[in-house]
Amino acid sequence: MSKVGTFLGTRHITGVILSAALVLGGCVANPGPPPVVDPQAGDDAPAQEQPAQQDASSGESARTEINVGVDPLRNGLNPHLVADESALVESVADLVLPSAYVNGQVNSDLLASVTEQTPPDGVLKTLRYSIRPEAQWSDGTPITGADFRYLWLAVTTTPGSIDAAGYRAIRDIRVSDNGRKVDVDFNSGLVDTPRLFQYLLPSHLLGNPSGFHDALKTKIPASAGRFLVDSVDQQRGRIILHRNDRFWGQTPAQVEWLRLIEIRDQASGVEQLRTGQISYLDLTPTETLKDVIGLVPGVQNAVVETPRQLRLVFNVRAPKAQLGVNRATLASLLDPNLVAEISAGRTTELSLPQGREAASVTTGVTSEERAAAEKALKQQSLDSPVIIGADPADTAALAAARAVVDTLNNKGIEAQTKTTTISDFAQNLLPQGKVDAILSWREVNGDAIAIASRYQCPEQLSPTATQEQNRSSANPRISNLSGFCDRDVQKELDALLAQPTTREEAAEWALSLEEKEHLSMPLYRERRVRALGQGMVGPSSDLSQWPAGLSSAATWRSVSESRTSQEVK
Repeated sequence: MSKVGTFLGTRHITGVILSAALVLGGCVANPGPPPVVDPQAGDDAPAQEQPAQQDASSGESARTEINVGVDPLRNGLNPHLVADESALVESVADLVLPSAYVNGQVNSDLLASVTEQTPPDGVLKTLRYSIRPEAQWSDGTPITGADFRYLWLAVTTTPGSIDAAGYRAIRDIRVSDNGRKVDVDFNSGLVDTPRLFQYLLPSHLLGNPSGFHDALKTKIPASAGRFLVDSVDQQRGRIILHRNDRFWGQTPAQVEWLRLIEIRDQASGVEQLRTGQISYLDLTPTETLKDVIGLVPGVQNAVVETPRQLRLVFNVRAPKAQLGVNRATLASLLDPNLVAEISAGRTTELSLPQGREAASVTTGVTSEERAAAEKALKQQSLDSPVIIGADPADTAALAAARAVVDTLNNKGIEAQTKTTTISDFAQNLLPQGKVDAILSWREVNGDAIAIASRYQCPEQLSPTATQEQNRSSANPRISNLSGFCDRDVQKELDALLAQPTTREEAAEWALSLEEKEHLSMPLYRERRVRALGQGMVGPSSDLSQWPAGLSSAATWRSVSESRTSQEVK
């Protein structure tokens, strides 16, 4: 689910009234009957779509909409891919896709129960997920175990996937009872099972998991959340969400249309907020965005910090980044604060690394060792330059990559920028050692699964391989983009996943590893500016008290709808 950021500042509005509105008849979802599908793994065959029924009490008066200003959509809409993952994509996924757990609790709309079963021989643990019979995709197809199985196979086999470590603990998924009972067998210990099966996808429409990197490139073909994706127009900068009238849960969306409008410059975004063309805004900060919004009468604003962090990730498969002393030396030649400012395009609202995290890039490496490594790197780069990679669709990552390259060239180390997709980096260039480092956003919230995914060996360790062979893998990079692989570290990660671990303990473990191995250099954490204008009411009249931003849109109401509800009452 959406990771709730920490509020760093607010400006309150007077006169915004949160209505205790009644739910109008036109806002009640009315799902049609689900089609019959093959219950077993043939769940792959698409079912015949049933037309959605229209509630007789609804009409034009119930057609409500809210316009929201958002960042540009970088790539696709797949929340499970490093290439696509962003605050916007995560929020859309929260509104559109179902998850087994919500905020650490069983999603009672989707599941009747999650229970531990007696495991078969050779299996460590078995969990049974019992899907509610009314749970269905927006095309009428039931949600079944095929959707669980698809996500498991896709995440564990697609280079550039997010948080694969949790799914790698699964040995098999067995489906019974017309696809409604899903038995998940685990072959290794995993405590944080509620982190699994987040953002399930409609397997009957997506085909083979081998095409997962392009599965949601232009749309999400079916929903099982409170909204569905009606259309995506990247040229015009529009994502249109429509209330999912097949949603079977107790709390359907309260507005019919949610229009996500790309804000391409600060002036237009603030003007649309001022004139009421948009009611809510969630953007990456600029140098003065918060200050300018703060001057607009009747508008609240807040700055939140998310778990995402831009990092320079070294590739241990690349000859010039294979040694820890070389990685530390390359990092020491950079001014991380300057790179962060250039990447973000601002000096305000920058969450820079502090203390041990900032120092970790060179911890344990002496100045004499760095001087010797720098001399060797200068010589080596004359034959083949240091290559720094970035996704060209990610403007912040690309700006950082160019700043790194310019700095290295100024220091006498020949360097070049390489641009291609994250999929290409993870599938080909990183494992082939053709890129020395890449810029990538990753979550650094101390979660054991997220941390294990960053450092877990890209494939099962060979018991006959030498330590050095295991430390740099030539296999495609699923979640571990550095390619680092160490048998002793792997054992520690297995223990981290198998036992209750606080976020602080997990983060301390990761920091200690970074201090020893120098696998990446942190640049800055993501911050976002949120603003609440006119035309809608949300979870609270005080923006700083909202549990989430755009992800909470299912609870929003338009002002006109709120007033109508009060009149009915």
